[in-house]
Amino acid sequence: MRFSPTIIEKLFKWRLEYFKEQFCNDHLSLTFFKKPIARKKAETQIKDFLISKCPLLIITGKSGVGKSIIGINTYNWQKTSDRNLFFFIKAKSLDKPELDVYIAESLGGIGSEAASVIFSIENWLVETNHNLIIFLDGLNEYCSSTKGCVDLFRNTLRLILQLKPNSPIRLIITIREEVWHKVYQDVDHFFLNTILRREGEDKAYSIINITSYSHEEFNEALSRLSDSNLNVLDKTAILMGYEQLRDPFFFNAICNKIDTMDMRQSLSHIFEYSIEDKLATCGNIVHINLIESSLSNIALKCFSGNKTFTLTNFCRVSNSDDLEQKLIDLGFITRTDEGKLRFSHDRYHEYFLAKSFGFGDAPNISTVQGLQNFIVDHKDEPLMISAAKMYFLLNPDEMNTLEGALYTCFENDKYDSLVSKDALFLFIKEVLIELSIDNPSLLNSLLEDVLQKERIKELKTELIRSINLIIVHLPRENGMHLFQKIIHNREDLSSLEAEIFLTDYILDYYCSLEKEVNLLSDKPFAEYFNDPCLPVWKKMVRCFSFVEKLGPFNQNKLEHEKLIKEISPIIFLYANSCSENDYKSLADYILKFCNRLFFNASSIEIQEFFNDNIRTKEFFISLFEHLKSGNILEKNHYEGFKNYITKIGNNCEFHLCKLAFILSSKNDLEKTIEFWKNIFESFNEYTPPEEVDFMLATLLYLLVVNEVLYTHDFDTYFKRVLEDWPQILEYAPGLIRSRWRNMSDDFDKIFEDGFNPIASYMYLQPVARRQLLSYCQYQKSCHFIENSLYYSYLNNFLENGEISKALRIIHALSSHIMLWPEEGFSYLPLIAKSNNPLIRRAYIRMLSECYHRYPLQTLQYLRTYGCELSDDEIGKLKIRIDPQIGYRQIEDLEWANIAHFFLTVLFNHRNQFYNALKKIIESQSLYEAIKWVFSPRSFH
Repeated sequence: MRFSPTIIEKLFKWRLEYFKEQFCNDHLSLTFFKKPIARKKAETQIKDFLISKCPLLIITGKSGVGKSIIGINTYNWQKTSDRNLFFFIKAKSLDKPELDVYIAESLGGIGSEAASVIFSIENWLVETNHNLIIFLDGLNEYCSSTKGCVDLFRNTLRLILQLKPNSPIRLIITIREEVWHKVYQDVDHFFLNTILRREGEDKAYSIINITSYSHEEFNEALSRLSDSNLNVLDKTAILMGYEQLRDPFFFNAICNKIDTMDMRQSLSHIFEYSIEDKLATCGNIVHINLIESSLSNIALKCFSGNKTFTLTNFCRVSNSDDLEQKLIDLGFITRTDEGKLRFSHDRYHEYFLAKSFGFGDAPNISTVQGLQNFIVDHKDEPLMISAAKMYFLLNPDEMNTLEGALYTCFENDKYDSLVSKDALFLFIKEVLIELSIDNPSLLNSLLEDVLQKERIKELKTELIRSINLIIVHLPRENGMHLFQKIIHNREDLSSLEAEIFLTDYILDYYCSLEKEVNLLSDKPFAEYFNDPCLPVWKKMVRCFSFVEKLGPFNQNKLEHEKLIKEISPIIFLYANSCSENDYKSLADYILKFCNRLFFNASSIEIQEFFNDNIRTKEFFISLFEHLKSGNILEKNHYEGFKNYITKIGNNCEFHLCKLAFILSSKNDLEKTIEFWKNIFESFNEYTPPEEVDFMLATLLYLLVVNEVLYTHDFDTYFKRVLEDWPQILEYAPGLIRSRWRNMSDDFDKIFEDGFNPIASYMYLQPVARRQLLSYCQYQKSCHFIENSLYYSYLNNFLENGEISKALRIIHALSSHIMLWPEEGFSYLPLIAKSNNPLIRRAYIRMLSECYHRYPLQTLQYLRTYGCELSDDEIGKLKIRIDPQIGYRQIEDLEWANIAHFFLTVLFNHRNQFYNALKKIIESQSLYEAIKWVFSPRSFH
């Protein structure tokens, strides 16, 4: 018969208090402020967890962001309530990966069997109406290898499984985010998700991610710093180091020296100077070089062997006790219960480990071969990998090793098969991204060297595309220059993507300004719109790129009026300055990139349109003459459209049919909308899917061009597709069209095809809120869309196992997020919860597309939501760039913005517009059509 120990309340609470005091003393000794800065967002999520029934909360985040301090904060605001008791455990205190045994030995009184002790504690908690919150801190510090951390986590899950349903025992685990990604892929996901997400617990946060100080938290820290009577001399320098100081560990490590440091230096070197400055205070005991080399040697020995050490074994000095106490007082080391020493924080362990590289038994990563071997040997040891990253940040002269390794990743003949190419490239990329914050001027110099004029044209496209994703992390002035170098010297996909990122830089800055600007003379706009290295037609395309992104629905009314006023003269200036070479080059550009510019267009079909028989052209000439007279579309016109809008390919005639609806609406919007509704009412489940898609896309054009907000009155048309017409919703023409893209995988064939009849709802959804706010207000506001039709349908489809239908909404979302990233990311946590392999694949595909379009926002999303990714998924997200995947097409909303712009600025040129349209249709080539439209006689 199992023996159950008796829980004595006073003794039990005394033990909890003992462990709490020990935990607080260890961690508060590292903080400058004895009352930690409140982390409101994370604490709100923890409050939600504590009132839920979820037994486990995982807190992830980079080292030093304050995961441990969150535990102390949680205890402080909970201690007024006697109900929640806290048991703080440092994972590095465990000798074996048996959490239940440690709990039993620490709290069990006279009981010896772990299961019996925990059973007794549970019963006592229920009888006394208490909860026990077990805070297991730093799971990654239990062992230097991922395997040891996985063993501890698995045993923790087994402990949870032993608990009663709705047990009063709850667990909170903190872990470095890079270690969590490793641990996550080695555990039973079904079991983990069963524990983490219980039915009916929508508000239970199973995983949260702690990031650096927010703007408000950083201001509070600065305010307290001023109140501490420190002489903060150079506030400008502090603000220049804003990104560095937002790291809580870094802030605490240097803030007592902040008045003497130049914050314009790199983060790593400021950290290094701070440590050396503290070590210098030991000068009356031992020389700084000796203690520094001893700590580096200790860091290496503690990594490969025991986590604890005795100082006299490494640094023999006469007054070793004084030195030991001094290092404890400085916060570098701490004393264990057994009287031995350990590093007080893994960031200090990481730093001294980095300082050991290249000496004695430490790894040598100063050569490409050495770096390759190192990654193979230590790929499952996150602390060692982090130390290697710090080594490069501390040693700028070694950046040539990273540059050489970068070329090696893209030169198969030089690549050593010993190391995973993906692992090597990911390491390099992450170092360079950290460098963008730590020392942006150094990263800029490195990329300048890589992109030298004599070299840039010879580099592989994949390498330049990867460099694009690193450049976006640089400040605007540096990034613009590097993107321009790529644009001026390349004529491939890397150049096209550099142009997109460059436009993003300019758009963001333009939208943030509330004053009028001269786009041809004011910096940085002049460098973009009046780039002397570009021909006139390319300058004009840049103007259209601006208009494409900023329509009446992407801005509020005042912002859009300002845009039209400032950009219209430039477009007409360039249109009237085009030469014969410009006409020809623009025509060649459209034919070359037509599958990006027009949905599923082909250069052959465009050329066939201009060579088509006169009968087809006469239909459209007659149609536009009808509209020129002020009439609206009639039934016979729509019957004629069916020849073009029910085909699997979208030719020029397809787009002219959309234009006809637009022009009809400009004559009489109310009657055209009524005409549209009557047609849609005649549809049923057997209507060709292409026709349904055409009509729902046309609705978007009608609303945008006429500046009419979407209302829920239109929901009924999208609901029919979602609820009643499954064969239309799930129609997959990509299986046929994929032969144009040379794809073999069915998932890729469907997901990479742009067909989706419900996509236009996504484009229109965020508009009302955007128009109420200025750009800066919009960027700062909450972006989740309430009462979203698709959110509820997606949730229902996932819950009911209707995977094919759910994939169609996710497919529509993948286009939506390209246009509205702020709102689009709010859908992703719902998708991330699914265990279905196809949904998971779609989720990773979306994240990959987002990363290669909005890398900064995607990384922020991953940090904020603490999303778990396997190594293979990280590879798909951050490393492999398939030119066929996520190929950027101009969406319907962007074409609607361009149509709105032209119909606005040409409002007083109605006859000329219709004459130009007739000339385009009558032209015998695309070149001839462009030449006529942009010739000086067209709109004068």
